[in-house]
Amino acid sequence: MTTIKNIQSVSDEEYISFNCKILDIGSDEVVVFNNAQKRVQKLKTSTVVADKTDFINMNIWENNFDSIKKDQCYLIKLAKVKIFNDELSITTTTHTKFEPIEDITDVMAYDSIQILQESAIAGVITSIGLIEHRSICPKCYSTDIECNDKTIKCIACKSRSLYVKQSVEQKEMKLNVIDANQKRFEFIVKTSQIQALLEESNHQELCHNDLVENEDVLLALSSINVFVNFNPKTMHINTIVLNNIDNK
Repeated sequence: MTTIKNIQSVSDEEYISFNCKILDIGSDEVVVFNNAQKRVQKLKTSTVVADKTDFINMNIWENNFDSIKKDQCYLIKLAKVKIFNDELSITTTTHTKFEPIEDITDVMAYDSIQILQESAIAGVITSIGLIEHRSICPKCYSTDIECNDKTIKCIACKSRSLYVKQSVEQKEMKLNVIDANQKRFEFIVKTSQIQALLEESNHQELCHNDLVENEDVLLALSSINVFVNFNPKTMHINTIVLNNIDNK
């Protein structure tokens, strides 16, 4: 048995049991999985749970939807800790059990905007680009600098440092998506996720090209509908897949 405060020090994928109160239950969300050659979808909902020490986001999967009610208290057994993009949350599994307990008074209050960790949209990719890494002074970390190919002169601390070029390899990129309501979203996506999307859409020949310089990459990406799960605070994409779900 642990407290929510102590969950912060628990390792990723570790099972935990704890007492809590259900403070909020969000709306159902569709999550897409690859299952062998089929694409399947499952429902989950994001909840906020708390005890006297802290509060945390907990993802409840559809097999547990009927196990909880808002403002009720439970002993939750065999939930799992998940850490993704430095965000910590709890998720239920097929082994998770909910046992009703007496009311926990004086639980920790929370900010609903602060706890939000994942959203989802469907749309079309409109642009892809490199993430600009601005040079900074290695001594005082100021961006008020003059930079050439060899040195960095800092205006703030009046120092001069050697300019160390960053690796040419881009592990993350900018990706713009527009949804059915013409709302634009700018995301951060892993290069490997774009390459996987190209393979998934039968454009394997483009995977190892320059993803920005080769216009065929954007033309291929913009011709497909995508389903994106993302962190609304950081706008990092958690998953991005083709939006042609097989419900069978």
